[in-house]
Amino acid sequence: MTDTEYKVNNGQITRMHVLLGLIGCAKDKEYKKDLVEQYTNGRETSTTKLTWKEAQDMISDLQRVADERVSAADLKADRKRKRILYYAHQMGYELPDGKIDMGWVNGWCVKSGYLHKALNDYTLAELSKLLWQMEQVYKSFLKGI
Repeated sequence: MTDTEYKVNNGQITRMHVLLGLIGCAKDKEYKKDLVEQYTNGRETSTTKLTWKEAQDMISDLQRVADERVSAADLKADRKRKRILYYAHQMGYELPDGKIDMGWVNGWCVKSGYLHKALNDYTLAELSKLLWQMEQVYKSFLKGI
């Protein structure tokens, strides 16, 4: 059995959909349908019907497009957001399943953040000051322990 005969797996399907989201096409059903048709030479219209090889080829191409669209500034902003989430995690603002309580994080950003907007609405330049604010909250938390 060759690579082209194996079925797409759940990990590949998830990766394709994540990449489609990164490039801003996750909700465009026609785009996804046309894309799958392109990789299957018109045989299929659903990612679940791809072969393993077709899925790998599609993932590789989507990754290239996503990499081109993600700028260095986006990566820096993402790192700052993740640092804010790290501090929230360290202070115990988690849901019962261990995930970060984004309701608390966004609530804090809107109520106490210097621009009073949700975390993802801050630009790279604005995130530096917001991160500094969160660091002060974290330091205060540590003093209280």
